Amino acid sequence: MQGHILGVLAGQDLPQNLLESWARRADVLVAADGAAHRLIGLGLRPVVVGDLDSLDRSDPGLADLVVVEDGDPYRTDCDKLLAWVAAQGGVQLDLVGVEGDRLDHTLSTLMSVLRSPLKVRLRTRTADAWIVRPGEHHSVGAHPGATVSLLPLEPSIGVSLRGVEWPLEQVELSPRGWLSISNRATASRVEASVDQGAALFYVERTLPEGSL
Repeated sequence: MQGHILGVLAGQDLPQNLLESWARRADVLVAADGAAHRLIGLGLRPVVVGDLDSLDRSDPGLADLVVVEDGDPYRTDCDKLLAWVAAQGGVQLDLVGVEGDRLDHTLSTLMSVLRSPLKVRLRTRTADAWIVRPGEHHSVGAHPGATVSLLPLEPSIGVSLRGVEWPLEQVELSPRGWLSISNRATASRVEASVDQGAALFYVERTLPEGSL
C-alpha cells in the first residue's frame, strides 16, 4: 500500500472542513466503524473496518464500499483499522478523530497506537503527536513559542528533548514520575528521542490549516 493513508476514528471534535480537506488529499482513506458516516456525508468513499456495531446499514452511501468486518471483542476498532493497514503493506499513516467527549476512547487510541508497528501521526485540531520508540529520532518543524510536550507512556530511559526552553538530555521519565508538559519551542525544529521505553511527542501545529 503506497501513498498517503488517512485513518478516521469516530471522535467528533475535528471540524468538518478540516476533516474534508485532509480526507480529499489522502490516497487511501480508512474509517473505523461509524466514522464512515462523516466521510460518506462529504461524498467520500472510505474502506470501512471494525466490528460495525456503530454502522447504520441503511445508509445508501455504504453501497459498493469495501467493508471489512472484524468481530474480535478483545480488540478496539482502532486496533482493527491499524491492523488492516499493516496487513495491506502500509508503513505509516495519519490518524484523525482521536478527540471527543470519551476520555476512555482517547486513552484507548493511544494504547492502540503504542501496540501497533505502524508509524502513526495523531492529528488533532491544533497539534500533531507521535509515539517515540527506541532508536527513533523525531525532528519536527515548530514556531517559537509553540507548545511542546513529551509524555512517557511507559518508564523511559535516555530521553532527550531539544529545541525547547527546558531541554532534556538522557534523562528518565515515567508515567508515575517526571515528565515534560507544556514546554515551549525556541527553535524552528524540535527533536525527541528515547533509548528505552516510549513517549508521546506532542507539538502544536505550525502548518496552515488544511495542510498535510
